[in-house]
Amino acid sequence: MSESRLNLDQSILANTIRMADGNPGSIVALNRMMASRIDKDAEPWNGIDVIMALDSAGIYGGDVYIFFNDICHNNVLGAITLLRGMQLGFVDKIILADACRRQDRSGASIITFEFIQETYNKVKQHLPNFNS
Repeated sequence: MSESRLNLDQSILANTIRMADGNPGSIVALNRMMASRIDKDAEPWNGIDVIMALDSAGIYGGDVYIFFNDICHNNVLGAITLLRGMQLGFVDKIILADACRRQDRSGASIITFEFIQETYNKVKQHLPNFNS
């Protein structure tokens, strides 16, 4: 894993740009995930929990876009499911980060739609307010 890129002394906007390495697609993806209200228990975090989860897995720059676009198919629920699943230990952050580094879209064959569905069921079981 790489060293954290977050600076909690700076704004959410500054941290978002840092996480995205200025990549416009990644910035849009981060904003969509951070604006979601899927995980009611995470609402007090105001979206910073999303970039903290990605940071903990070492997913930055264009890899954020690959995570959201290629692996989660632009689906905010799928993205938040994988991030919460990772935090709960259902998703291996090393495998997720590896899938996100694959520019050839092969990461979607590692983190499949079926895997995201299975992870959703596990997350929902542990977090009853998730997607309620």
